[in-house]
Amino acid sequence: MKSNINSDRQASFTLRPGPSGARGRVTVCLLGIALALTLSSCDEDEPAPIPTGSTPTTATPTRPAWEAKYTADEIAAYEEALATWDRYQQEAEPIWKAGKVTPEAEKLFKRYFATNEQLINLDFYEKNHLTRTGRAKVLSTEPTRIKVSTTGGSVSIRQCLDASTITVTQNGETVEPENVGPQVFTFEMGKAEGRWIVFRLKESVGDSPCDA
Repeated sequence: MKSNINSDRQASFTLRPGPSGARGRVTVCLLGIALALTLSSCDEDEPAPIPTGSTPTTATPTRPAWEAKYTADEIAAYEEALATWDRYQQEAEPIWKAGKVTPEAEKLFKRYFATNEQLINLDFYEKNHLTRTGRAKVLSTEPTRIKVSTTGGSVSIRQCLDASTITVTQNGETVEPENVGPQVFTFEMGKAEGRWIVFRLKESVGDSPCDA
């Protein structure tokens, strides 16, 4: 954490009687500049064949290996949960940038979280004159557990985040991050009453590199 003008040119000729009194035949060559054609002569030669290339092929997208462990319904649940989390991240960005507890912030946290943990964090930001600008770049994401039921479901998600895109300030001065390099971030979400909410966030404690 620690933010072509096209033009054709033609030549005109005046036909004059030849030595035998008969009119000579003149073949007129047209030079099409816009088409950039090079004519080797004005004789009635056969046109050069147009080369044909091979038919391009479309590569089939490769599915993540982890999908083999889950059913279609489980994958759909994971994608719904992840989309909800991404939507929260987008909506919360201006709130953390301002670093102030507001009714709008309280309403947002209640809509996406089961606890008031984020409101407590925001209150800490306000009291310590902290702000956070930007969002971490997601290098990878995958579920570590998916459960689906007739009444809802739950999903645990593990992400590898590059937080170098985030800037944190205190009293207007940039705060240097404690950890350098991509870090592990996990969170759990559940579906209740037709909507996904965050039950638990677990950011890196100390240095938790993704390749560890």
